[in-house]
Amino acid sequence: QDGFMAAEKKKKGKKVPEKNPCFGCGAECCKYLAVYIAEPAEMSEYGAIKWYLHHRQVVIYIDKEKDWYVHVEVPCKQMSPKGKCKIYESRPQVCRNYQATACERADTDVENIAEFNSVVELDEFFKLNYRVVGKDLKRRHRKYRTP
Repeated sequence: QDGFMAAEKKKKGKKVPEKNPCFGCGAECCKYLAVYIAEPAEMSEYGAIKWYLHHRQVVIYIDKEKDWYVHVEVPCKQMSPKGKCKIYESRPQVCRNYQATACERADTDVENIAEFNSVVELDEFFKLNYRVVGKDLKRRHRKYRTP
């Protein structure tokens, strides 16, 4: 959020230091939604994740803490063409809580356990890591394995 502060500080005559992680970034954090989803425990939940992946601009990933997310490439309506927040002073709490250390430029995708851009990729991962018991999914291993 420090990057959005840049416009406010410039108005007050203060220059934002170039070491600021948001300096010149273009508001990458405002160009997508990443929403937590529960690890699938049933076949119906697995089916829902497959359904997500049938949509354009959707990626499912498991972060380094083993949390699952659906990631949708869609920009915030409040982002100006220059990448600044048009409602900075009244922005939602989730934006206020966002830390520059969580930025993609600092926390890269290579740190994720797995990322799925297609149903085929998800199916390969599931064959390695899950087994079906009735309607339920059971993990095969404590640590995820990747194809």
